[in-house]
Amino acid sequence: MDPTYNYQYLGNVPPEMTGVVTALFGGMLLFFLILLIAVYVVMAISLMKIANRTNTENAWFAWIPILNLILMLQIAQRPL
Repeated sequence: MDPTYNYQYLGNVPPEMTGVVTALFGGMLLFFLILLIAVYVVMAISLMKIANRTNTENAWFAWIPILNLILMLQIAQRPL
């Protein structure tokens, strides 16, 4: 076998398609990013309401990613 690779891509993809594909993937990325942010906000609001109803101090911990785990442990009355 020849160790050198001299393969040439001879596809008939027009240059306009690269812009279309880039826009499609960018739109999908934006959609999933907005969806992820919406889910995070709903979860933070829910955790904050649970913390307020259980009279757990520092309910605002629900909005900070690592601190919301500590808040969940405080609500469940479990040690860190």
